[in-house]
Amino acid sequence: LVRAVSLDGRSNTRLTEGTDGLWIQPSMSGDGKAVVFNSSRAGLIQLWRVGIDGKDLTQLTSAPTPIFNGIQLSDGTVIYKTQTPEAGWILLKRSPDGEPTKINADSPDLWAVSPDETQIAYYVNDADLKKRRISIYSMATGALIRTLFPDLLAGRRISWTRDGKAISFDTVENGAGEVAIQPIDGTKVKKLTSFRSDSLFYHDWSYDGKKLAVVRGKVYSDTVMIKTTGIN
Repeated sequence: LVRAVSLDGRSNTRLTEGTDGLWIQPSMSGDGKAVVFNSSRAGLIQLWRVGIDGKDLTQLTSAPTPIFNGIQLSDGTVIYKTQTPEAGWILLKRSPDGEPTKINADSPDLWAVSPDETQIAYYVNDADLKKRRISIYSMATGALIRTLFPDLLAGRRISWTRDGKAISFDTVENGAGEVAIQPIDGTKVKKLTSFRSDSLFYHDWSYDGKKLAVVRGKVYSDTVMIKTTGIN
């Protein structure tokens, strides 16, 4: 289920009917007029868009493989992550009137586009280097701009700060989910939060960069023993 909620909580608009699956990963479109999200309503998980008024529901992709996550830029270009039998996990870019193309040869675990849409950051657990890296590429050419080596492990998501000067990410410290930032000038990682409890599932910045929204909670699990009986 996708809802649009104002910062003061007074406006709460239901945008979808809740038939899109569990891992919908919503995000604002680049033009600020719609919410982009994953949905399995048409079969395979694809990227969809719905206006913030709940109108104009549109399927954005028709990929032959399920989409893990994706966004739509201000010019209508769609970027999404999917997995193919030939190439494994890849990141593709498709303009409104073009065919999907791979951004570059790198394969990110996590990724995020800069607020001005000129750069894309990849977070990678690099097996060759035996360390974690954040590689920043040009959106126009795919050329590598810089590589950073954060000393903390990122979890579920990376995001650019609104001023474009750092990459924020969730990490775990003493069993609790926290938010940290890696400045793109290569200086040391800074921890932003001190929650000290619960898991952190998602975070993102307000458009003015002054507020940080987080989704936190507990994860419960049980051990179940299943006993089978002989079948004649």
